[in-house]
Amino acid sequence: MISSSAHYNYIEIENILNDEGIIDDIFADIQLLFQVSKKLKFQRLKMESFTSPISVDFTTTDSIMKTKKAHSLVEEYLVLANNTVGSILTQTFHMNVPVFHALQLARDGRNKKKEWYLLHKYFAHLLCSKQEEIIEEIGQLSISNAQSGPIYLYQRLADDSPMSENEENVNNENENRLFVPIQTHVLDQILGHVQIDRNIDEAVELICSDFIHPKQALALKEWQSFEPLPQYRMSVLTRENPTVQFTCPLSRYCDIIVHRLIHAYLDGRNTPYEFSELRTICEYLNTLLKKRNDFNLQCKELVLANYLKTQPIIFQGFVSHVSPERYDIFIPGLHETMTKSVSVKFSEIDVCSIPEITEDNDMLSFNDNTDTSDDPECTEENGNNEYASSKVTVKWRRRLYSFKTTVLAKPMIDDDDVQTRPDKYVKIYPHLNTAFVSFRFWKSILEHVFEENYNALKHKLSINTREQMMQELERNKQHIDSFKNSVTDVSSEVSDQVIIDHFVPFQTSFRHGQMVTIQMSAQELSGILTPIP
Repeated sequence: MISSSAHYNYIEIENILNDEGIIDDIFADIQLLFQVSKKLKFQRLKMESFTSPISVDFTTTDSIMKTKKAHSLVEEYLVLANNTVGSILTQTFHMNVPVFHALQLARDGRNKKKEWYLLHKYFAHLLCSKQEEIIEEIGQLSISNAQSGPIYLYQRLADDSPMSENEENVNNENENRLFVPIQTHVLDQILGHVQIDRNIDEAVELICSDFIHPKQALALKEWQSFEPLPQYRMSVLTRENPTVQFTCPLSRYCDIIVHRLIHAYLDGRNTPYEFSELRTICEYLNTLLKKRNDFNLQCKELVLANYLKTQPIIFQGFVSHVSPERYDIFIPGLHETMTKSVSVKFSEIDVCSIPEITEDNDMLSFNDNTDTSDDPECTEENGNNEYASSKVTVKWRRRLYSFKTTVLAKPMIDDDDVQTRPDKYVKIYPHLNTAFVSFRFWKSILEHVFEENYNALKHKLSINTREQMMQELERNKQHIDSFKNSVTDVSSEVSDQVIIDHFVPFQTSFRHGQMVTIQMSAQELSGILTPIP
């Protein structure tokens, strides 16, 4: 007989796991349960267990972002219970058990995996949540298989003939010019946790959160677009992991069915359901499940919009698609809160000329779409991502006045000693809040994490001081094409706060994976309050 001795909410459990709150008799027991749950999670998910969810939910006060450890603790034991009960029932009733399991990918879905890999082949192996995933004709996604250099380097390295000293130096230099874009404030927090707080767990959580890293987030988002969702289906159609749902009989009808099967098992009776009856119920439950999930998403969006209406929020997002008309933004956390993606039309931001489409030369040798144009199986996919390897340059003429005490722009002096401004558009650096770290450096960090070699990880992140790290990041910018001849600020004031031209010409560019800052508010569209940029 199991009896309940205490009642806690998620916030109270989170405080206990963080060594906060009132210490009572079962304080240590809860912490021990959490340690066991971490082991169970690693056995179940392997490398994916290092990842952390990113969610923005205004419908609850104890959202998963505030109580990650508590949610992880409860989730793991629920999964264990569901798997255990599912195994017992399927062994007893064989075919007549409704399990909750994702469908296998169809042939076209498996082709999409390959197409996805060819579009994201460099960053695919960096995805913590997809480590050890098998892709037909490609192999396994693994950090050990990540290429730390462009394809032509490996073709040369595969040659048995010895490399000259000059060739080896060129290869090393090229490898050192390959970068992974990381949000500046995220990298700063990682270094702070390791060098100042000595909190390696918090650093690992940030390192392994795919959705907060630009390139990894967009690759994972595209993967999830064709990944099958879990559905109710008969156990005879599932060969492994016969997971059932039975922990919420008051809110899910399928749980009541499983409870009846449990009673039949305990009483030694036959199943109370016919196969055809359960199959019809599963089909009906799948229809209701989709309606419930859609309704839940719409409710979350409405609550978010109601909040944004009076309190707009500034988000950091990643450009997922660019075209001559607009650019789309993926905002981590909001992908599970909004029904539509966020788009910004160039016609709505007062551009002064038609946007220009050109080839994106930032990290050119590390372009995700290299060497795929000749692949017949990728032709259609590349057609749908026509601008995936391009950038859109946008120009403005605006009145801009600096809030800074010092204006960095220098005046132009003509022959009459009169300050003038050329009619040339000043290029604004588009990656202001992005740090470019060496691909080899980030790969080695992930290897230390997956090996749980935290001493080596601390050494890797602490070998240089934060100031030295920042200096190295500044040197890395020199290899970014859009950084050359660019500035970080423009103003109509050019010297001593003298205004010589109210309308200053400037330009910037947008490309796939670029981090942008956007303010979200809300507006009624078709009579429904909706979040808008």
